[in-house]
Amino acid sequence: MSDEKEAPGDRVGPYLLGERLELMGSGVGRLYLAHHVHTGARTVLLFPEKHLEELLQGDWEVSLSGGQEESSVKMKVERSDGPVPAKEVADALRLLLQAIARVEDKDRLYQHLLAKPVERRGWWGSRSGWVRTSLVALAVVAVGLGVWLF
Repeated sequence: MSDEKEAPGDRVGPYLLGERLELMGSGVGRLYLAHHVHTGARTVLLFPEKHLEELLQGDWEVSLSGGQEESSVKMKVERSDGPVPAKEVADALRLLLQAIARVEDKDRLYQHLLAKPVERRGWWGSRSGWVRTSLVALAVVAVGLGVWLF
């Protein structure tokens, strides 16, 4: 596919792309393992084929949840530019389910989704970003000292 714009390691919005999963057959799109850079939540991202892009007209975000305790499945609108088009959400879910059904290495997909969230790290691998904070504080002190001396 010559029109591919994304690759593992690229950032798409708040998501960092991981490995691309091979799909059996064609016509659905490209499916990547990914994680949210701020929360570490593991996810999959589907980039539909050109002929399917018209299924996605608006910007919206929904979440699905379920549980044995309530014996229910819930869909909650997290964000939307207007009324959430139910058909568009349903089409997007069907498309994603088709892609997941075509994944050759389903064990790899399940391991990714069921693993712990990716650990967030600050700059230079520090857990809390203390290196960045220290450098900013040092720069502020240096500028303040320079202004005071002159």
